[in-house]
Amino acid sequence: MLPKKQRLCTDEFDLVYKKGKNVNSSLGYFKIRKNNDTKKISCTTSRKVTRKSVDRNRIRRRGYEAVQMFIDDIPEDMHIIWFLPPEALTTPPPSLQMAVKEMINNLDGV
Repeated sequence: MLPKKQRLCTDEFDLVYKKGKNVNSSLGYFKIRKNNDTKKISCTTSRKVTRKSVDRNRIRRRGYEAVQMFIDDIPEDMHIIWFLPPEALTTPPPSLQMAVKEMINNLDGV
């Protein structure tokens, strides 16, 4: 799990959600917004993905674990939300990490 200071607060989350740009991947998508602040990231999944909060929290934790490997590769002025699909619950960790790496490489084009 990322430290709290590296995760988006509610106001920042809402701003990125409303005004951010999408970067797609085989496993979910990033919604990003440049900011003058430090880099922050949040992982989320919809209730439509799975009704059980236990499964949603497990997906979210697996997402944070995959992001933590590449947190240094994210540009310093980015705020990011990673929307995870239901497949993230059964996908092996290396595949999640590859998806994160792929999206981070695509950040330069946005």
